[in-house]
Amino acid sequence: MFLKAALIKRGRRAVKGDAWGHNLVDLASDLAKAGVVFPDGLLADLQKFNDFFEELRYPRPAIKVQELGAMEGELLDALVLILRPLAE
Repeated sequence: MFLKAALIKRGRRAVKGDAWGHNLVDLASDLAKAGVVFPDGLLADLQKFNDFFEELRYPRPAIKVQELGAMEGELLDALVLILRPLAE
């Protein structure tokens, strides 16, 4: 949500072929191409959540999400602190 909002804030549109899709790394890479500088390791951290994000988007058994623990929760909190201001 924050990645797409940040792209839209920079003039992109939430339409197919633009700020579209749900691959967190691809969306963040598009932001980097627009001049946003991310901390080292951010794309790798986002990659950790791509599969989980896909699983949570649709009603189905949450098998992979069960693998998430407190460390991933802390990482997600840290990512939100970085990404939320880009969308505001």
